[in-house]
Amino acid sequence: MARPRRRARGETARRRLDQDLYHPGFRRPGAHVAAVRDAVACHTYGGEGMRSCLTAGVDSPNHLLELDDAGVKLLLQKKLFFVPTIDDLISLEKADLRETGGRNSRLRLMEQAFKKALAAGVTIVFGSGATSATIPHGKQTDQFSYFVKWGMTPAQALQTAYLPAARMLNYGWESQIGSIEKGKFADIIAVAGNPLEDVAEMERVKFVMKGGLVVRNELGAR
Repeated sequence: MARPRRRARGETARRRLDQDLYHPGFRRPGAHVAAVRDAVACHTYGGEGMRSCLTAGVDSPNHLLELDDAGVKLLLQKKLFFVPTIDDLISLEKADLRETGGRNSRLRLMEQAFKKALAAGVTIVFGSGATSATIPHGKQTDQFSYFVKWGMTPAQALQTAYLPAARMLNYGWESQIGSIEKGKFADIIAVAGNPLEDVAEMERVKFVMKGGLVVRNELGAR
């Protein structure tokens, strides 16, 4: 007797999300779902949108500004990643404080969510937040400093951008990127100082190798 085909986790999540797409939580600003083959990402600040995404077991839950104890429990039970983004919220900070009379902001909510997830042992993955021309890709290394400010060691902060991020990606990228190992892409960066002493060194990259080809070298011969 033929065994039934085992459904991929992303496929199961996508089917569940299809049933929830018209839930009011998905219509609130900042909540939308994107599916890429077997992987599903959900961008949501909180509310029913967040709960539906986590209950469905999406592969990449992003933002989660209103993360509560119930949300943390779901992240841990389903072994989900948490993908915070910060630079987009920094750009909104002045407007948020102005609109709330200085009482609150999305950046402050992210700090609370981050600390809650970190304390509970949720796996945190480095997010982008590159949402406009004023927040271009490549600027996001300043987020490492926020991670340290909010409770991580520099080593923990750096690790969010490597193997955990590779494991979250689709198409088996973990076997090709995320660490320096034989058989993986020779994608390497270097800085002049020690990021374990000052994680802000990651904002001053001096050397870049992509696929074994040196494309930037400001370190010179050493």
